[in-house]
Amino acid sequence: ETWSKIRAGLPISPVDLSYLAPKNPGTGPAFTIINGTLKYFETRYIRVDIAAPILSRMVGMISGTTTERELWDDWAPYEDVEIGPNGVLRTSSGYKFPLYMIGHGMLDSDLHLSSKAQVFEHPHIQDAASQLPDDESLFFGDTGLSKNPIELVEGWFSSWKSSIASFFFIIGLIIGLFLVLRVGIHLCIKLKHTKKRQIYTDIEMNRLGK
Repeated sequence: ETWSKIRAGLPISPVDLSYLAPKNPGTGPAFTIINGTLKYFETRYIRVDIAAPILSRMVGMISGTTTERELWDDWAPYEDVEIGPNGVLRTSSGYKFPLYMIGHGMLDSDLHLSSKAQVFEHPHIQDAASQLPDDESLFFGDTGLSKNPIELVEGWFSSWKSSIASFFFIIGLIIGLFLVLRVGIHLCIKLKHTKKRQIYTDIEMNRLGK
């Protein structure tokens, strides 16, 4: 379990980092290792289709579209290769996605050699742990069992789909609150009008009784 290794100060591998990637799209934490230290930052995740566990180019298709985009371009030295967010590797033989490779039964020397990294205490570890409780199940995409969308880091850009969904949700919430408020005011006015009319009728009846 990745967080147990981090707390114990044990070495962690790119596979361990892959398990820390959030399962759903949206804003979330991303992890990498630079100069032997665990690094953490907030970013936005989107669903992307990739062709295989090992890519010759770091590109994919935005899910549900034919739009191709570069997925990541910021790498740090890591053992004999380079590492990106959540354990993704750039090697001489291509860009490798650890859990996707495992899902296809692909275990090579790059994953083995790159697993020897010592984790040092870092001030962001506590913040990251508070956002990812121990009782949550965390996965990186669909583990490579099919070509279903793989969740990748989008960098510092926003997902237009998420933005549109949030916009319509807020509009719907405002409309709903307006309707509830309007119905409430209407009922109050009706109740007040009915009460006054009852008093007026009683007065008229008393006058007729005299």
